[in-house]
Amino acid sequence: MATPYLRGFVRYRQPEVNEVFTAAREAYRYARNFFQENTISIEYRRVLGFGSSGVVALFSELNRAGQRVRNVAVKAPVDENDPYFRVEIQWMTETFNTAEHFVQAVYFDRDLDVSLYNDPYEENGSAALLVMEYFDRYELMELLVRLNETVTNNLTVPDNEKKLEFIPSRVLWRLFLCLARACIGMAYPPPQYYNMPDTYREVIIPEDQPRSIIHFDLHPFNVFVDNPHNTIGDVPEHGYVPRFKLGDLGLMTEWDDGWEDDVKFAQTNVGKPGYQAPEQRNRLKAVQPGAFGPHTNIWGVGLLMFNALTLYFTEDEEWQPQICPITMPDGTARDLNTWAPYLVGYQVYDEFRAYPVELRTLIARCMADDPEDRPSLKELLNTINQNIALGDERANEAQRNWEAEKILDPTKEKPAVNVKTPPAVEDNDLLIRFFREYFRDQPGRDDPYKDLWDNDDE
Repeated sequence: MATPYLRGFVRYRQPEVNEVFTAAREAYRYARNFFQENTISIEYRRVLGFGSSGVVALFSELNRAGQRVRNVAVKAPVDENDPYFRVEIQWMTETFNTAEHFVQAVYFDRDLDVSLYNDPYEENGSAALLVMEYFDRYELMELLVRLNETVTNNLTVPDNEKKLEFIPSRVLWRLFLCLARACIGMAYPPPQYYNMPDTYREVIIPEDQPRSIIHFDLHPFNVFVDNPHNTIGDVPEHGYVPRFKLGDLGLMTEWDDGWEDDVKFAQTNVGKPGYQAPEQRNRLKAVQPGAFGPHTNIWGVGLLMFNALTLYFTEDEEWQPQICPITMPDGTARDLNTWAPYLVGYQVYDEFRAYPVELRTLIARCMADDPEDRPSLKELLNTINQNIALGDERANEAQRNWEAEKILDPTKEKPAVNVKTPPAVEDNDLLIRFFREYFRDQPGRDDPYKDLWDNDDE
């Protein structure tokens, strides 16, 4: 069928002790033992997550008084010889070092020899460990899960305790901007020279040829939410919306059209089911010249935005693109073959109609089946920035009108917000409310495996 079966993002709470967990437990013990044997300034805290390729745990760096001064995430592979693991370190430390919208490697301030970790080449007997930024707001996945949990929780709480069940469009546009910046960064990585700034904002470099660096693993678990207080003064880029960063670069590849077909097939047969770009799904497309490039990352970003707007995903193997009529930015009408049903065309779900058609159309265009129908990096960036500015101006105008009304009638109160549907004009109060409900404080997240990591009986 052309239209996929959609599923909501949910939290899985039951531990499953299987080969994947057992291998991850060994990787966790390897990481913990490494720090115990090599330094007294690194303290283990807890496991953050694991998968078939490795485990990530939270550690704290201690000062000489034994006080925690910095939290870091440490990733250890289940296979010390996993080539993807060292590739990830190489991309992170050599190509995307300082890039604003990519997870950064971290180096400890004292005691531990830096040659013993974060080593992309396995020299000097270095450990297979990647030390990187820790995100206490977790991932985009956590945000989407919490929103779906809110939908359920709101059924049983008083109206004054209900939380928003949607992501405001002004937040979505800024998420889109972060992801677009990451796409730009893969096409135009930060120039690596002496005295680089600590944080490099990714920009298009017109005089340079864009590189064909493909992430190949774009999904909500690999988009991390930065501490919002780091960027709250960065207006209009962020403000009440935190920075989102791409991580998990192990499958990242710089595409080469000169590869043999069997190499191309091997390079594309990766990624999470349901998140592979059209050019990955079709072996005939994969071998065509120019099949992969910045447009591939744009498709993946489009799907992430589809996830964030709808709060749904699909792993439907029969999912296919379909023709949807859309209006282009210049006002012309056209039929678009897109993998984003329900947002545009004749089958738009009522719950999504409240979002601006400009946002829904741009997502659908990013998810076009034909790369030629997807927006360029320049158009993507410009369209997002224009709509951020438009939304901000509408909010400011609404605030001015409200203040004028209050002068005429000081007793007047703003109408209650519909927690289920974004309003036509999203004022600043709505952004502040979403910030307060979903970004301001660190969310609690239990580890269902917490009693099993050091237990050999299971």
